[in-house]
Amino acid sequence: MTVIDTSAFMKFFLHEHGWENVLPYLTTASSPETVDLLVTESANVLWKSARTGLIEKEQVPILYSSMELLFTKGPLSLKPASQFMAEALSIALFLDTPVYDALFIAKARSDHATLVTADRNQALCTKKYGVTAILV
Repeated sequence: MTVIDTSAFMKFFLHEHGWENVLPYLTTASSPETVDLLVTESANVLWKSARTGLIEKEQVPILYSSMELLFTKGPLSLKPASQFMAEALSIALFLDTPVYDALFIAKARSDHATLVTADRNQALCTKKYGVTAILV
């Protein structure tokens, strides 16, 4: 099983440089899971991308609908962030990292899974906490 964080998911979804490296971790064979915070963070990335002109504002609802399919019909399973919040808070305090980043580490640790991230700092924090991370 793999846990996908928002940075890796949006790298794939928006076809950012190297997005193909995320693809193997988003197949049913790798049983990808994530915390439901990813939905909120991903919607925020869409908003920011429209605000900065990377995508057109009219594209946002269409892109979001496509994104939803990956959660509802696709391979990525969402788990409630509340299940991992207590541990995420402990991780955040220990690593001095934001709770929203620590949630993905807590999920991966809970499941003895590998965290897939496109964020170098997230990968370093994950490894410091004794969880395997793959930087894509």
